[in-house]
Amino acid sequence: MTDKSSNNWVKSLSEAINVATSMAAAVGLCGIAGYLLDKKLGTEPWLTLAGGILGLATAMKIILDRAKKDD
Repeated sequence: MTDKSSNNWVKSLSEAINVATSMAAAVGLCGIAGYLLDKKLGTEPWLTLAGGILGLATAMKIILDRAKKDD
């Protein structure tokens, strides 16, 4: 019985870390891509903002997908 509850705790922690890193990667990569494109094209701050918004939308999609999977 102890092994089962300990395994469940580890699985939950693993899933939480996976979601957090996926969200951070989505926001970070989209934001950095927007920033680099802004520097190259001289359109500051518009592509950085668009990249950030796209990253946030992707992070929300990740959360919704994971919540649906648990049901």
